[in-house]
This record gives sequence, structure tokens and C-alpha cells, in this order.
Amino acid sequence: MRAEEKVILLGVLSKRSVEEEELLSELLMKNLDWAWITGTLIRHRINGNFLQGLGEKYHKVINPKILSAFTILSRMYKAINIQNLNMCEEIFANAKKCNLRIVGLKGVVFNTSLYSLNTRMSNDIDILVAEKDIKQFDVMMRGLGFIQSLDGGDSEATRKQKLIQIMNYHDLVPYYKRVNAMCMDKIKVDVNFHFDSKEHDITEDIINYGTVEYKGNGFCVEGLEWETHLLHLCVHYYRESIGKMWKKGNRYLDLYKLVDIENTLRTINDSQLKYLYEVVDKFGLHNAYYYTIHNLNEFYPSSRYRKVMETVAQKHNIVKTVDNVYETTFLG
Repeated sequence: MRAEEKVILLGVLSKRSVEEEELLSELLMKNLDWAWITGTLIRHRINGNFLQGLGEKYHKVINPKILSAFTILSRMYKAINIQNLNMCEEIFANAKKCNLRIVGLKGVVFNTSLYSLNTRMSNDIDILVAEKDIKQFDVMMRGLGFIQSLDGGDSEATRKQKLIQIMNYHDLVPYYKRVNAMCMDKIKVDVNFHFDSKEHDITEDIINYGTVEYKGNGFCVEGLEWETHLLHLCVHYYRESIGKMWKKGNRYLDLYKLVDIENTLRTINDSQLKYLYEVVDKFGLHNAYYYTIHNLNEFYPSSRYRKVMETVAQKHNIVKTVDNVYETTFLG
């Protein structure tokens, strides 16, 4: 692995070991190809993670023009995240009034727990809703001024388009609302009603397993318990990695997904990691979990990950090693 790749993988971490910190410091003193690093960070949507992960003490090694560009982008991310979280809180408040149970996913959780508001680029608000509550959720969203659209919010999707979306993609046509805000003119809400798949419908069980309030950066959202939140990240990554429809646009190559999972896993200890496997077993998510850990171990090798893979492989008779879908990530 080239030095530039190592710098990226270490720089995007929210929490580094002493050894990783020393290696990063050493690598940053080398004559690096910063043009390649910059392009790769932006391509994989992790330039904010890199800027915040490095910290100010390392900013001096970045070309001033690149540093300025990354700083401006991070300020834009913050403005967008604030707008999204304000709307998210409004949606959750209305859901509570309607006695409707919904759960925030991915970005809204990261931005109220793991990251500062200027770290992660979030294009939308992700929400999990039980399939039986879709109609009630739709009524609520329209009351808030949203429409379902496949053309970026310009026009309402047809009934046929909505049915095709549900049947083929197992989520809803995205909701959009026009706003007059800094850095954005529309807010997008993606709604999932299958935690895993249509064939493995565990959404209600996952929601009933428990939810928690994530409070941070001045906002509060309802999310899944830490273990099911983490497993959703694995399931989402697995689905996009093996699904043909995601490969068409190279979405399965986006490195930010693994960075989010790695940073999340670094917040839990060995005892919690052991318990996580019990939850994996409970909900039958060993394929997605093994696949994710396998790929994480390619970039962030650790005895913890090897032990996880051995445990899962032995119990579920996983013999063939999963192909590393990130083999050409940095070249993609």
C-alpha cells in the first residue's frame, strides 16, 4: 500500500492508537502526492473526516490552498447538517404527536454522536419506518410540505413509479421539500421499511429491540440502540456491495461507508464487541457482519477482527473467503 493511501486511512480516523499516531506523523513528513490525496478524499466523500481527523497540529503540512478548500467545504457540510437536523427534529416531533414510531439512521445519528457537524457530508435524512406505518408516515410528511419525487423534487412521482420503487428497491420514493437555506434549496428524506431485506423482514423486531435518544451538537434524534445501529451500517454496506444495481454507479466503492463503520467500532470495547455477535446471531445477520469485518480487516488489520471472523466462520460454516470488493478502491 502506498504512503498516500496509508495517510488517508489513518487521517480519517476519529480515534487512533499511539502506534497509528506515530506512523501518521512519520508519513506526513514524506514527499506526498497531495493532488492524488485531495482527489481521492473528495471522490470518496471523506475530506471532512480527513480535515477533522488530522486536527490542527497537522494542518500545516497540507498545501494552504487545499486546506482552504477543505475548510470551506466543511463549513458547507455544517450548514447543511444543521438544516437537516432542524428538519429531522420537526419530523420526529410530529411523529410523536401522531403516535408514529420512526427511527433515524446513519447521518442523523453520526451528527448527534460520533462527529462534529462539519465532518460528514450528508445529502439527506435517513429514516426507518415499519411497513405497516407507511401510509400514516406519508400523510404526516405531506402535512409538513413534502412530496415524493424521482426528479429531485421538481414533480410528484406517479403511483406506478412509487409501486415499482417499493417492489424493486424495498424503500420509498424519496421525499423532498423546498427550502430557502444556505447551501441547499431542497431537503431530501430517504425512507427504509426493510432493515435487511423483504425475504428477511426483521424491521419491527429491530425497532422493538430498542431505541435511544442521541444527543449532541445541540440536537436530539431518536435512533436504534448502538448495536442495531452498527449492524444496520453493516447490512447497508453489504447490500450495496453485492447488489448489482449499486455497482452500476460504483456506489459500492465509496470508502466513506467503511470509514463510518470503522470509527463506530472504535468506540466500543472488546466486551461490547463480543456482545455484538450475540445480537448478530439473534437477528441472523452473520453474512453482512462477516462480509463487513472481512473488508475492514483489509484496511485496518486487527486481532479483534480476525477473532470475529473466526467465530462467525466456525459457527456458520463460512469456508470460502469473501472477495475483497475494495481491491481497486483507490483507483476507482
